[in-house]
Amino acid sequence: MAKDSFIITHGEDPDGIISAALLNRYLKNDKQYYFVSYARQTADFSEAILRINGGDTYLADLNMNPHLISDQGDLLKEMIKKSNFLVWIDHHEGTKKYSDYLHRLGARVIQGEGVCSAKLVHQEFLVGDCLSSWLSSIAQAHDYGVVSPELGLGEQLQKVISFYNHSLDYKGLRGLVETLSRDGSWQQRGRLAPDLEKVIEKYCPLAENAVQSMKKREEFLDISGRRIMVTYADAIIYHKDTLRNLKKEYTGKADAYLVAFGEPAGNVLFFRDSSSDFSPIDFCVSMGGGGREGDGGFSRSVDENNFNAAKAEIMDRLQEYLSEK
Repeated sequence: MAKDSFIITHGEDPDGIISAALLNRYLKNDKQYYFVSYARQTADFSEAILRINGGDTYLADLNMNPHLISDQGDLLKEMIKKSNFLVWIDHHEGTKKYSDYLHRLGARVIQGEGVCSAKLVHQEFLVGDCLSSWLSSIAQAHDYGVVSPELGLGEQLQKVISFYNHSLDYKGLRGLVETLSRDGSWQQRGRLAPDLEKVIEKYCPLAENAVQSMKKREEFLDISGRRIMVTYADAIIYHKDTLRNLKKEYTGKADAYLVAFGEPAGNVLFFRDSSSDFSPIDFCVSMGGGGREGDGGFSRSVDENNFNAAKAEIMDRLQEYLSEK
């Protein structure tokens, strides 16, 4: 009797969700899904291992970072041991850096630069599949902010995904993966199907209130010669788009933008201004996170009540980091 395949994917944006949908389309046996948050990556990996039952394991859109190894020394070895084989599909710098390590453990690594994970799944497993090509183009446009008709669909999917994550609705995420993998009926002429539109209707007022609250908290701080914009945001709003919008609004007015997102996300994103030579990635790595192309992030449990204390601690750590440069 064939063992279930196990799909472990980034559950917070269209690239991870579409990657899982394409793997679902490719794999013919029964599948189980585990949706990973970067804020809880190590804990999520530990829990996912308990569910692997000897089948094939596929990981998608998940950055490999040194803390995943140092915090849990035998975590990946145990995951590979419990799998028939393991395939890691990703486009982040950390995965490229540790690809030889993963190979030595026995994993197969499918890695690319400038190409999202869904595109890598399509190119490796589903070449010639028109639905796969279209879905992966949506993921590519959204992940890299490419202006195109696909970007609009990606932005709508992101609202649905963000709402499911905020409400911890993993059944909703699984349903979305399975719906996307079947056909294109989840949208018509650029609009989502009625059931998904209803999710967006719930999302929009929550997101609007979150953005207004975030704007009131914005402040600019001078840290060791670098100007940093800092604020707090409710996790209902999509993290990357929030930072991209701040970068557009304040271009040239700061070296970088730091946003602490509350629970259940519990993470901090730190993005570089396009006019600055300061890259936050190494600092994010020192805080247990990672990044790519000058933008990074790390886990931190933050809410409205402890934001000021967390901000002070992070800025102190940043000052120490910059003073050593």
